[in-house]
Amino acid sequence: MVHIANRGMNEKNNLHNVTGEEITAIIYQKSNAVAAAFYKAYGSEIDDLAGDLAMSFTLAANATDREEADQLSDADYQSAYIFWSAFNSIMAALELFIRGYAKEPQVLTRHVLEIACMAIDIHFNPNKLQLFRDGKLKSTESIGVAKRLLPVIGPMNGLLSNFHVHGSVLHSLPQGDYSSNRGSSWIGGGYKEHQRKSHLLTLSNLILTTDVVSAMLEFLLRDEVSDRRYWHDKDGGYVHGPLQRIKDRSDVIMESLREEFEGVVD
Repeated sequence: MVHIANRGMNEKNNLHNVTGEEITAIIYQKSNAVAAAFYKAYGSEIDDLAGDLAMSFTLAANATDREEADQLSDADYQSAYIFWSAFNSIMAALELFIRGYAKEPQVLTRHVLEIACMAIDIHFNPNKLQLFRDGKLKSTESIGVAKRLLPVIGPMNGLLSNFHVHGSVLHSLPQGDYSSNRGSSWIGGGYKEHQRKSHLLTLSNLILTTDVVSAMLEFLLRDEVSDRRYWHDKDGGYVHGPLQRIKDRSDVIMESLREEFEGVVD
């Protein structure tokens, strides 16, 4: 683990001497050790999330790689590719998480949420495809459309925007060893077991974002998916109802969060 406070210190004027070699060593070497520590601690959750991502990638791939006679509409075809991009960004956020970055994954998941909302907006309103191609589709309007499908999108968007994308008090605290006797700041990511609260919050956000975006993609292709994970038929329409496995996974994470924050928040 590399700390600013105990590496490269100039004793005469108490300044830090961080070198370019240290930065590249952190990126190419130290981050692998951090990732190994995260996988040891959260391997089952990471594997489960990777499995869900694989199913969503498969769904998007099968939607866009078809014979010409069986192609989707232009709007849905473009939307499926936007969802593909969204899942790639979730993978990037997951990699940042397992390499010890506490705040940065949330910036990516906010981006994911926005482009996924644009994709489902184009599905509901095919006339907006040209606006999207012209760079004139307003994401704020798309979020309004998407949250009518999944209301949780509203508070998710607000929290991720206000606390992670825009400047907030979270950015005033450097990532580092938060223990009372050592307030150093890390360069890059890091792993400390006592930061489990932060880990679980980030992991729960990754899981929720994956579920929400996967549910939107499945709704896009609802008439073609035989084994749905997120929607079921009711009274001639569709109702959001995740499989019990998905509910159970969320319950486990939430219970872990409650245990970690017991006595901290009511």
